[in-house]
Amino acid sequence: MDDTLNAFIEKLEGVKTINDSRDVMTSALAALGFDRFAYLSLHIPDADLAEPVLVHTYSDEWVDHYLDNNYAAIDPVVETGLKSVVPFVWGGERHRKVLDGASKAMMEEAHDIGISCGLTVPIHGARGELGALTVALPGDVKNPFRFLNRYRHEIHLLGLYFHANMGEKILTEGTAHRLHLSQREQECLTWASQGKTAWETSEILMISENTVRDYIKSACKKLGVYSKNHAIVKAMLLGLIRPNI
Repeated sequence: MDDTLNAFIEKLEGVKTINDSRDVMTSALAALGFDRFAYLSLHIPDADLAEPVLVHTYSDEWVDHYLDNNYAAIDPVVETGLKSVVPFVWGGERHRKVLDGASKAMMEEAHDIGISCGLTVPIHGARGELGALTVALPGDVKNPFRFLNRYRHEIHLLGLYFHANMGEKILTEGTAHRLHLSQREQECLTWASQGKTAWETSEILMISENTVRDYIKSACKKLGVYSKNHAIVKAMLLGLIRPNI
């Protein structure tokens, strides 16, 4: 692994853009037998992120569907990743059996399109770094959990170096000013993320139902999205709201 890791680091140091970095990671993971990955950066010190950085090789259709349905709020991998500081394996039939409700339905849906199990590397740094690298296995791999555990340490190292490289590329390419939501916008999105209707939120906050809708619309505009669900996911990933997940 030493030679492979050194080659990976050298290639990362030579790239100029985030897309080039994605190609280097894609190649390194393919050499280990992984055909899909997703890297998410929520916070990098000194980088004023206007939005989470998502680098992935999943299908755009699945990513759009995931966001449209606010799956981040029910995804058991996200929930575990926020709590864990070490890589963990997820998925498989046994894992899906212990889930219930919306989380189980989401994982079954992912399984149907070939995302059945994988490994996630949570990244919680001393300076507040927050990110994660997730790799998914092809469906035809025999003994998937043995395969994942075999490469656990290699993927952990790849994830840490990739995260550090992303910090440099993000700072080099520049970022927009940090987004800000008003207190009312945050409150309306938070209650919406917990399944409250505009009317229910209006009763809780003691404002009109139309005012609730206006706050959600203004939050969507600031976040650069066109739906309430997109706004909830993006605000949650940016740390602007903290719904119960």
